[in-house]
Amino acid sequence: MISRALVRLIAQLGATAAVFLLFGCSSGKPYALIAQVPSNAWIQAASLEVNEGKCTVHVVSLAYKDFYTPSCSVLKDQATYKSFKIGDNQVNFGAVDNGFKVLSTPFTLPPPDISAAPAAATGAAAKAAAGKPAAPAVAAVPTPTPAPAAGTATVPGQEPFPGVWLVAPYPGQVNLVGQNMGFLVTGASFKINGGDGALDVTFKGNYPALHIRAVVTSNDHGDFRLIFNPNAIAKLTSGGNFDIQLESEGGGISGNLWDSHGFDSWSPPLPSSWTTPSENSN
Repeated sequence: MISRALVRLIAQLGATAAVFLLFGCSSGKPYALIAQVPSNAWIQAASLEVNEGKCTVHVVSLAYKDFYTPSCSVLKDQATYKSFKIGDNQVNFGAVDNGFKVLSTPFTLPPPDISAAPAAATGAAAKAAAGKPAAPAVAAVPTPTPAPAAGTATVPGQEPFPGVWLVAPYPGQVNLVGQNMGFLVTGASFKINGGDGALDVTFKGNYPALHIRAVVTSNDHGDFRLIFNPNAIAKLTSGGNFDIQLESEGGGISGNLWDSHGFDSWSPPLPSSWTTPSENSN
């Protein structure tokens, strides 16, 4: 007969295997952590990518003129425990549910570098953001930010580094090309390198070319989320949305296909369909 001790050992091993299967982050396979941003935060998105023993951090906030991208180094990377040096701060993560939680008090992000609160949104965005802190003039904000508590300054203060993160696929290296570009667009490409994205667009006439950075996240379906700097994107796109979704449609004759949601709010609008040759796709 199998002893109770052996039964307990088998159960423990099974539980450990399940954890490794769930997180799978100690095998050396690239992955990303995506912050669960509080609804009342000025932070719009944050990601941490790990690939080949190196890490990168991206924070998108209404408080910054550009992305906050502190230095990052991997101190320990295990299935249920992770430690990174982010800027001058050691940040330890422990596994909870289907993600990770910062184990100590999160460090404080740098103070805002904007001279005043972002201008209020107009039109549809104004309705979506009613009762919420001032935001750049955008067509829509996917996750509207509620107003600060009574007595809070209009310009945001220093916020804590996000404390709860979910595991997500590593975005990879993908070169996307716009399809059916319309009348004004003469060329459109988007290059993904892990959590970094670079959009390059040229137009006919007097429209200036666009060369814009974005933070990129992905999911299990192969969709991409492109988050541009909200404080810069409004003036470049005549109030277009800064949070763009690219939904994977799978393989096609010319390669993999993605449909965009949000680029139609830009002026001029960008392609609604994007593709990449199969050999360039992860």
